[in-house]
Amino acid sequence: YDIFESTPAVGSIGEEAVARETDDLIIVTDHRGRIIEVNGSVEDTVDSNVSDHLGEPLPDVLGLDVDTLQSEETVNCHTDSGSREFDAQVAELTDHHDRWVGYLISLRDVTQRQIRQQQLAVLNRVLRHNLRNKLTVVKGSAKAAAEAGEESINLTRIVDAADDLVRLSERAKTIDQYM
Repeated sequence: YDIFESTPAVGSIGEEAVARETDDLIIVTDHRGRIIEVNGSVEDTVDSNVSDHLGEPLPDVLGLDVDTLQSEETVNCHTDSGSREFDAQVAELTDHHDRWVGYLISLRDVTQRQIRQQQLAVLNRVLRHNLRNKLTVVKGSAKAAAEAGEESINLTRIVDAADDLVRLSERAKTIDQYM
């Protein structure tokens, strides 16, 4: 029956290790939304005395309810180190009879990712703006030289290249909007 080859304790130890070792905030609530269990990351990040609030409703402690956590892409939560953005994942917990008994909530801090995305967006806008300004100067200068009678194939190529770069800048903007 292979009873000596299985290690049932690993399942329990593994579950505890995952909750204990992850940087994600893990919160377990009952079906009424009262906090039943939290991992150390919740205590380290949100409130060092959160274990004193076990049995209290989630919104009273975290300032967010389960519906908000399920519906929003990211949520803002006040922590000991200030306001932070979290990616929330909510899973329903069921007992061995498949009856709903509560929620398992995982909150991943995405504050740095959000800041980085904002910085990249600003950098992208500045780059496109500067590119358009410089290309407008190049194109204007080439047109002025061509109108002044300096007929040259090179001036036409300069204007064409500037037009191509302006279109490329606009495509970069469109791609950025889609991404």
